[in-house]
Amino acid sequence: MTNACLVGNIDQIAELVERDFVELLVETIKENTETKLLKNCLDALEAVLQEYKSQEELLEEVSCEMILKRLAACGGYVIIEDLQKHQDDGIYNTVSNIIENYFDFA
Repeated sequence: MTNACLVGNIDQIAELVERDFVELLVETIKENTETKLLKNCLDALEAVLQEYKSQEELLEEVSCEMILKRLAACGGYVIIEDLQKHQDDGIYNTVSNIIENYFDFA
């Protein structure tokens, strides 16, 4: 599924989102400590956010804010913020990019 997010089009990614993919990613991140799995999940989440953000102006039904609301509803913000303390630089960098580019706490 990560590959689908990284190379898929908005229709394919939207289908995954409709099937609770964001929530599944958060649950997988929450329940696992394996660095490679965490990095794959974070890469998929970042790809979903990136695709939705890039399509917002083109497609009325696509909203990065909608993804962020789903992320917040399942506890994803706290989990992602906690991963800033992860010892792996790749995870730290991906989490930092997600927070910097998509989380709007202003």
